Amino acid sequence: MSTKIYNGHCMPLIPMGELLTICRDLRVKAEEVRRERLRHFFIKEEFKWMETMNAAWDVGRKKIRNPIVDYSFEICFLPIKDKILLIPFYERHYDEILKTIPGIRYYGYWNNVDPDEECSEEEWAQREKDWDEALPGPGVPGENGFTITILNFDIPRPEEIWPK
Repeated sequence: MSTKIYNGHCMPLIPMGELLTICRDLRVKAEEVRRERLRHFFIKEEFKWMETMNAAWDVGRKKIRNPIVDYSFEICFLPIKDKILLIPFYERHYDEILKTIPGIRYYGYWNNVDPDEECSEEEWAQREKDWDEALPGPGVPGENGFTITILNFDIPRPEEIWPK
């Protein structure tokens, strides 16, 4: 079976209290990104609130992904012996925010095509070992780590997205 972890990252092993503080800080930053993107969207789309809410309904109830209105953000943390591997789940709105985690670095791994060209053979082999340790068996992240919700799926009301 092939392994495909294209959005994997790693960070130093830290105490749980520090990790929770980092997640709280991410939540504040992510909320501002969500509000800013919604403000931009509503100005660009001439404030099509009902269309937005219908799209949000599809995301929230039908589980249909739509990056225009889906601002949910979760991170699955997978602690191993000397580091924490993590897999974020979001619609790419939060790439820059993720980079603010102290010591985070990209740590993807796959074995279905050529390895990452920016990675040495030794590091690539270590990534394989680390991801195999973090995701044994069928490799389901939620069954091998813990997930923290940074932002739930939610569309603030118009009056909530404009700065006061």
